[in-house]
Amino acid sequence: MIFEDDFLYDYTITTLGIFSSATNGGGGASHATVPSLAGHPGIYELGTGTTTTGQANLFAGHDGSSGNGVILGGGYHELYFVCNINTLATVGDDYSLYFGLGDALNAFATNPGSNFVGFQYLRSSSTNWAGLTKNGGSSTTASGGSNVAVATGFVLFKITINAAASSVSFYVGGTLIGTSTTNIPTTTALGLGFAITKSAGTNARTFDIDYVRWYNKLTTSRFQYMSQSGSVSTSS
Repeated sequence: MIFEDDFLYDYTITTLGIFSSATNGGGGASHATVPSLAGHPGIYELGTGTTTTGQANLFAGHDGSSGNGVILGGGYHELYFVCNINTLATVGDDYSLYFGLGDALNAFATNPGSNFVGFQYLRSSSTNWAGLTKNGGSSTTASGGSNVAVATGFVLFKITINAAASSVSFYVGGTLIGTSTTNIPTTTALGLGFAITKSAGTNARTFDIDYVRWYNKLTTSRFQYMSQSGSVSTSS
């Protein structure tokens, strides 16, 4: 499975390709495409609005209300994200940010939900990026890598998940920030998503998503079923 999105379209509705988006908390919380920049064609922006509880998200697959999505453990996964934080969180204007694979990355959930594999920016815990795995509500912060401070500007993020879903590694700007081997969800359907949630202050904060790529090499190729019907012969 290969999925890529550059967000090269005009956004006017709540369904964007395979993605859906929503807001919560009022105060002008927003989700929309914004003008492209040189080197960053197609940008989708999530905004908290001006309330202390503003929330916006973008998700595909399992959104916390259905079982549709991907269950880890059936093959190798590799995910890439090019994203930009426009303004860092502060005590006066605080917010949390989660993106990756989860079961509740929608704007009506307590992010990141009970099951999650992805990146966390939670200023009250750390000013560095964290890789997080969460299974049934129990979480593990990835360790064994180098600290990378959260900063403004576009950055490439990467997640690798081995075929057995027993190890997840997280990279920021090419630097390994940690690996997790515990609390990796393998029985719950996960979807791809991004969520920003305000917790203090009334100044709007935004998060830009420029590019997403999700590659999944299945342990057992689905071509086997075509081969059984005589349509395709393959050893993959």
